[in-house]
Amino acid sequence: MAGGLGAIKTAMVIGALPFSFVMVLMAISVLKAVYRDSQRENQGLPTTHE
Repeated sequence: MAGGLGAIKTAMVIGALPFSFVMVLMAISVLKAVYRDSQRENQGLPTTHE
């Protein structure tokens, strides 16, 4: 009625963009944490809190 299937597809893409941005930031954060953990391990420092 107001644009059909094309309008729904466009709305879904626009709605998913913020979620995609957050997912990219989370992936970067995990990669940084893994890198820093391996650096600590190479220096002989504990990687977990006891």
